[in-house]
Amino acid sequence: MNKTKTASSAKSTLICSLLALLLSCTMLLGTTYAWFTDRVTVGQNQIVAGNLDVALSHRLADGSYDEVSEKTALFLNAVGESMLWEPAAATEETFRISNEGTLALQYRFALSFFDATETKEGKTLADALSIRVIPLDGGTELPLGESVPLEDFLLTGKLLAGESLSFRVIIEWIPSAKDNDFNLNNGRTGKNGETALSISLGISLEATQYAHEQDGYGDDYDADVPPHLHYVSSFSELQEAISCGGYVQLAKDIALEKTLSVTGEVVLDLNGKTLSIADGAVLDPMINCAYGSFLTVTGNGKVDIGKHKSVSFIAPRGTVVIENGTFTRDYEPNGAKLGSYGSLFVGINVEAALRAGYENASSNVIIKDGYFDGGFYSAEQPNGAITGLNVSFGGVLHVYGGTYVGYNPANGDEGMGYQGWFLDGQTALGELPAGYAITETALADGRPAFTVTYEAP
Repeated sequence: MNKTKTASSAKSTLICSLLALLLSCTMLLGTTYAWFTDRVTVGQNQIVAGNLDVALSHRLADGSYDEVSEKTALFLNAVGESMLWEPAAATEETFRISNEGTLALQYRFALSFFDATETKEGKTLADALSIRVIPLDGGTELPLGESVPLEDFLLTGKLLAGESLSFRVIIEWIPSAKDNDFNLNNGRTGKNGETALSISLGISLEATQYAHEQDGYGDDYDADVPPHLHYVSSFSELQEAISCGGYVQLAKDIALEKTLSVTGEVVLDLNGKTLSIADGAVLDPMINCAYGSFLTVTGNGKVDIGKHKSVSFIAPRGTVVIENGTFTRDYEPNGAKLGSYGSLFVGINVEAALRAGYENASSNVIIKDGYFDGGFYSAEQPNGAITGLNVSFGGVLHVYGGTYVGYNPANGDEGMGYQGWFLDGQTALGELPAGYAITETALADGRPAFTVTYEAP
């Protein structure tokens, strides 16, 4: 009896231990995947929703609220038409940010401008307009009635589950002694063809989970988890955000002072802005991706290497996905040979890295779209300083779209003396696999440009 009882007790203990281990793993997974994002962008309107549930609505003439969508027209005049700006003109919208989910969130509401026409002196309506915010439900974090320059407006805060915040946004042209600087014939086309100044306005609302939970784990179990949405306007902010990982969006043009190091999973949203190299900075490459990292570049911005010949854009010791954007270096017709240029994409010897003990060693580049000009062209060395990726050493470069100056991706890395193809399913030099088309054009400087399009068969 004692022996049987002992065996039964041991079996029960083992089962309890396994259940405890399973519960611990489940809790760990819950912590690892605790952070989510949700985004609403209006202007060139986009809605990108994740697991948080944040909503943006605006008030209609009858006092009801309607949720903002990609096609919502905002900041119109009194009769529902686009504003014709002049001194003392004003337009307004009343917005409501609602946390309709179960997770506390922190939000970022911003108003920006784009497609602004300029005077001969380089001024735009953004230099004349101001923005004013009036809280409607006791919000204490809003600038109470204070007018601030249009381009500088940013509102941040937090909402617990079920909470909302309503406020009125007024965009106005406050008359001043400088108003004549913006007078282009009172909005009419002038005798010399000059047109009225115009500007497009857009708002964006973005949110990430806020470290405040009231659930079975207490209210501070995720307090040390960094937010996964970062909005940066300086090099130091960008450097810190990249090191933290997550979604990083440029708020302004930024010049790199040092190489950026990506060690985890990062989405770099250029947000139509420019990433360049600071005066006097010595760096190569601009971005270095560590083994096992995953970087996505999006936001239709620009990476401008400028006059820096030897600098590469990125060293992908991990996986890099280019969704869109413009990546350029200054072109010099009588420039040095290819060897003195850094390729936009520089690969590594993956096989050697694996032999050296780097278990996650890889060099993967996936290009979906974009414009690529490495600033070099020679008919004898036709890769245009676009890529130095050696597929025969274990790297991967898959091209699904984009325009490439001085380089035809259908040639793979054959032009560099290597053996490998860049088009999905390609097996021979110059071959176009199913779904691919390549169009060749000539730039004004005579260099060829090759545009790749792909539709999955």
